[in-house]
Amino acid sequence: MGSFRQIASGASVGRGDRRDLRELDPRDPAHARAIAVAPAVAFLVRAHHAAFAADGSITAATIAAPAHGRFPTHPRIQSAAPLTGFLVTRQHLLTAAHGLPGEAGELMALFDFTPDRLAPPDIDGVRRYRFEPGRWARVARVVAANRGPESGDYAILELDRAPPGRSPTSCAVGRGVEPDAPVAMIGHPFGQPVQITIGDPRTPSTHARALAADGGRLASTLAASRGHSGSPVLALDRDGVIAVHDQGYAGDIGERSAVRPATHPRAFATLLATLTADLRSIGAALV
Repeated sequence: MGSFRQIASGASVGRGDRRDLRELDPRDPAHARAIAVAPAVAFLVRAHHAAFAADGSITAATIAAPAHGRFPTHPRIQSAAPLTGFLVTRQHLLTAAHGLPGEAGELMALFDFTPDRLAPPDIDGVRRYRFEPGRWARVARVVAANRGPESGDYAILELDRAPPGRSPTSCAVGRGVEPDAPVAMIGHPFGQPVQITIGDPRTPSTHARALAADGGRLASTLAASRGHSGSPVLALDRDGVIAVHDQGYAGDIGERSAVRPATHPRAFATLLATLTADLRSIGAALV
């Protein structure tokens, strides 16, 4: 595979529109793959940002999200270091290690975080997302973690219980990723409801592309934001998740980011093939 320094001069940056889950077309094979993975995706929030209700539900207060014309904008859950994660077994999440707090028990995983979880304003005018029992779990412990910039940035988290009726993703570790392969990502940018970074099925050129896969790292043109760390990255020509996003920002979202030539990739991820031993040790499904 080509190295990250060998990027074609015409490579585009920050590709792939972000879409709400309900906007995807299940008749399109690429969109159908993203729809299949979405139920395994969770937003990781610090426990002190959540409130418990008598019926076992939890709620999380919202603040306004940065508006951007290209992407959906919804109220977001306040979080000091928003993270996305995804199930690789019924009780284990994979995410990026760099956003973890000091104690694993400080984190809660919120599933089915979609716009329709938003409740009406309370007596103080505050709007909250509500997650019924079965849509959340506590993080019990960190099973494995690595924060090396070259060897990967990932963590495997064990939940205190398996969320009912939820299937884990399969981990695509069996073959490499070719340059220019179409890719997508599912995550919670800025702590918002789940969004899928994926192109228009009628216009394949709008899909983000892999630029290089080298040394266990994937570079791509995926449009990423704060909160995407830990998101599953999919290759749209196969089933399963190929990588976990850990670094990079889209340059047109009003965020501070390193100044790079426009031909350089803006998103980096750890290929799951480099995690094979850790994934096998917890019984993850490898394909």
